[in-house]
Amino acid sequence: IFYSAITNFSFFSEFFKLLETLTLKSVRFDQFDYAYAPEGITISLKGKAHNYSSVALQSDIIGASTYLKNPIFANLGLDQKGNVSFDLSLYADPSLVLYKETLK
Repeated sequence: IFYSAITNFSFFSEFFKLLETLTLKSVRFDQFDYAYAPEGITISLKGKAHNYSSVALQSDIIGASTYLKNPIFANLGLDQKGNVSFDLSLYADPSLVLYKETLK
């Protein structure tokens, strides 16, 4: 159990570092959920962006990631302040734990 907890911590620590690196300044995520799946770890996020162009560019950036697979942006709409709200689902490759080694 201890090893599993450490592995999960390492995975999510690296996931959030990667997400921070990939996220545009005009985009923010405000809800996070996950589940384990055979393909990896299913990540669900809710976010907001300044405009639709930011969402499109964010989609391209995340889509180019080695560790994040099959990103799907859905439920796009405008909130009361004119920001674009969206849902994002993707699979995170479990090898993301090794991501920190690529930063050295």
